[in-house]
Amino acid sequence: MLIFLQAQKITSQILQTKIIKNYVDGFNATDGERYKHAFPNAEATNFLT
Repeated sequence: MLIFLQAQKITSQILQTKIIKNYVDGFNATDGERYKHAFPNAEATNFLT
């Protein structure tokens, strides 16, 4: 069973990118971005998807 599951190509996502983007955009709208040098808000959606 394990070999069969590893052989399959996984094409679905648990969370959809557009849903994550909505949450990230909402957060970014009010965030002061204190640590932008390490974790910039502009790259948050790409990081999470």
